[in-house]
Amino acid sequence: MTSPVQQDLVSCYFETSRGTKTHYLQSGPPTGPLLIALHGLGGSTNTFLPLLSVIPQTFRTVLVDFQGFGKTPPTADSSKPLSITGHVADLHDLITSLQEPAAAEAASHLRGVVLVGHSLGAIGKIAITNGVRDRGIDFAEEIAARSNLHDGSEEAARDAVRREVETASDPEAYAQTAEAVVAPDHHDPNYARIRCPAVFVAGDRDVISPVDRSRDLSALVGGPSWVEIVKSGHQPLLEDPDAVRSAVGKLLSQVDV
Repeated sequence: MTSPVQQDLVSCYFETSRGTKTHYLQSGPPTGPLLIALHGLGGSTNTFLPLLSVIPQTFRTVLVDFQGFGKTPPTADSSKPLSITGHVADLHDLITSLQEPAAAEAASHLRGVVLVGHSLGAIGKIAITNGVRDRGIDFAEEIAARSNLHDGSEEAARDAVRREVETASDPEAYAQTAEAVVAPDHHDPNYARIRCPAVFVAGDRDVISPVDRSRDLSALVGGPSWVEIVKSGHQPLLEDPDAVRSAVGKLLSQVDV
C-alpha cells in the first residue's frame, strides 16, 4: 500500500557545480527542516520509501540518487571517475540549494540537516568491481543477494535486492563507486567532531558491517550516540522495517532542527 507521503513525492533534478544532474524525490514544505536520505551501493531513492511513514510531515524530506544510480546519470567524462569526494561535493551543492528557501525565511541562520544513510561500502572489494566490469550487473546482483542478507532470509528478500541492483545501477558506476570506497585517498572522518545526535542501526546478522563495527564507530562520535540492533543482515529496512522506523523516530525526537 502506498502511504500518503509517498503519493506526495515530487521528482526533481538539480545540476551541481561538477555538472552532475542529480535526481531526487522530495515531499513536505519547502521551508521545513531538511531530512536527506542517501542510499547504499546498488540502491536508489526506492531504498528509503519504507521509512517515509515515520518522518513527520513538517520535514522537507529528500531522497537522493547518487551519480550513476537510480535516475541520476553517470558521468559522460571517462577522465573523471566517480569518487567519494565527488559524491560529497554533489551532495554539498544540493543541500546548499535546498536550504535557500528556509534561509530566506529565517534570515538569521540556516537550520541543521538530518542525514539518513545506508552503507555505500556494501560490496567494497576490488574483485567484485572487476567482476561487474567483466560479467555485467548480473554478477553484482548475485553478490548483493548473497552478502546483504543472512542465511535464513526469505527468497523474496533476495529477489528484491537483485531487482534493486539491476534497475538502479549503471554497471560502470557501480564498479567505480565500489572502488572509491576502498581507494587510498578515502579516509574515515574525525568522528569526534560529530556533535549532533547519531544512531547506528546494525543488523544482528550483518556480515558486511557487523554490530561490533557500529559499536566502535558510535564510541568515537563526539555527541550523543547509540546503537540499535535489529533482526537483519545488511538490509535492515528490507528485513526489519518496523525496528528501523522505531530507531529513526527515536533519533528525530532528539534532534533540534
